[in-house]
Amino acid sequence: MLAINTLADLQTERIKRGISQRTLADAIGMTAAELAQLEDADVSPSLATLSRYAKGLGLRLEIAIVP
Repeated sequence: MLAINTLADLQTERIKRGISQRTLADAIGMTAAELAQLEDADVSPSLATLSRYAKGLGLRLEIAIVP
């Protein structure tokens, strides 16, 4: 569930910034179709993929385990 919520947050940020799927896909080495599938939650994103997505937006993905 964390991966899906993180993806939703990243997608929201992409849209807020006015970045198209094609532009982001090019920046992170994906096709626009692959990015669309990812955003449609057709596939479960790996942490590496989420990190690439975040990096394409100029962000850094951090995961923390807190007691």
